[in-house]
Amino acid sequence: MMTGKELFVHRLKDQLKFYNQIYRVTVYWAVWVYIIIPFSIIGLGLYIDLWRGYVDLGLLSNEFTAPLLVLIVVMSSYSTSFIRGADILFLWQYQSIFKRLNRARWAYFVSLSLFKTWLLMLIIAPIFIQYLEWSVLNYTYYALFASLLNASIGIIKREMKVRFSNWTNRFFFLVSSIIIYFILTVLYQPVLSIFALIALIMVILKVTKQTQKFNQEIAFDLERKNKILSLILMQSSHIGAPEFVGERLYRKRENPWIFRKSRKLFKKSTPEAAFEELYIKALLRNKNWLSFYVQVTLIGVMGVIFVPVWVKLILWMLILFIIGVVLKVFWIQVMSNQFLQIVQWQHLNLSDITKSIFQKAMLPGAMLISVTLGYNVLSFLGLLIMPVIGLGLTFVLANYLSRSVRNE
Repeated sequence: MMTGKELFVHRLKDQLKFYNQIYRVTVYWAVWVYIIIPFSIIGLGLYIDLWRGYVDLGLLSNEFTAPLLVLIVVMSSYSTSFIRGADILFLWQYQSIFKRLNRARWAYFVSLSLFKTWLLMLIIAPIFIQYLEWSVLNYTYYALFASLLNASIGIIKREMKVRFSNWTNRFFFLVSSIIIYFILTVLYQPVLSIFALIALIMVILKVTKQTQKFNQEIAFDLERKNKILSLILMQSSHIGAPEFVGERLYRKRENPWIFRKSRKLFKKSTPEAAFEELYIKALLRNKNWLSFYVQVTLIGVMGVIFVPVWVKLILWMLILFIIGVVLKVFWIQVMSNQFLQIVQWQHLNLSDITKSIFQKAMLPGAMLISVTLGYNVLSFLGLLIMPVIGLGLTFVLANYLSRSVRNE
C-alpha cells in the first residue's frame, strides 16, 4: 500500500510534469532569443545600477511606498492540496495516510514559500539598503518577517477559499492587506519575527485539525490550473491561434457593455467611416484583444519608470511599435470575417483607412506612455515635450504600418 509520503511525492511529480508541459508549450527558441535573454541582460544591468544607486526610483524610494512591494510579495502566496478525485475514498478510509500527506504538503509549501519570498526580497533589497539606508541586519529581520507572513497568509487564504464564499475571501484579502501594510510601515520591529513564527506554527496546527473538504480542495486546484491554461490560450490567439481558442465563456448579454445602442460614431455615412466605426467597436468589445492592448501599455508604463535612462527611449519606441503591430493584427482578423465579403466596396483605399484607424487606436496608449516618460525624465517640462513627440511618432508608425495593408 502506498504511504502518505509516497503519495505526496507521486502527486508532486505530476504537478512538476504539468508545469513542464506549460513551459514546453510557451517557451521555445524565439522566446529565449527575443524575450528572456534580452530582458535578463537588461534586468541584470538594472539590478547592478540599483546597488550602485544610479537609478532614480522616484516615489518608490519613499519609506511609505517601498513597503508596497513587500506587501505584494507577502500576499502573493498560494498552496496546493496534492489530492485528486480518485484519492477521496482511499483517504477517507485511511486517515493516517492523509495526515502524513497533509504534513508533507504543508512542509513543502512552507519551505517553498520561504525560498520564494527570500528570493524576491533579495531582488528588492537595493531599494531598502541603498536608497532608504537600512542596515543589512535590519533588512534581514524584515525579510524573515515577510517570509513568515507569506507562509501564514498562504495557508489562511487556502482555508478561506475552501470554506467560505468569494465575497468573504475578497473582504479578508482587503482587510488583511491594509493591516499588513500598516504593520510593515508603522509598527514593524525586529522582534515581530518571533511572533510571526509563532503565528505560522499555530496556523499550521489549527489547519491540520480541521475537518477536510476534499471536493472543495480538488475544485480549488482545478480552478487554478484552468486559470493558468486559459491565460496561455488567451495569449495564443494573439500569435496565430484561432480566435475561439482564447475566448472565455461569459454569460450572454442582450446588449454589449460598450456602445449598447450601437449608434453611429461619425456623422459621415461613407465606407471609410463605416470601417473605422467597425474597428473601434470591435476592439472595445473584444475582451481578449482589449486586455492585451492594456497589458502592453502597462508594461510600457512600468518599463519607462524602472529601466535605466539609456533604455527608456528605446523601450518607449519599441512599445509603441508593438502596440501598432497588435492593432494591425487585429485589423487583419476583423477583415478576415466573411460577413465583410458580402458587400464589395468600389475604389476603397484600405491604406488610408488603416492609417486613420491606427492613429486613433494608438493614441491612448502612446499618450499614456509618453506622459509617464516625460514626467519621469524631465519632470513637468517633459509633460509638455514628450506627448508632442509621442504624437508625431504615433503618426509615423501608423503611416508605416498602413503601407503594408493590401489595397482592394
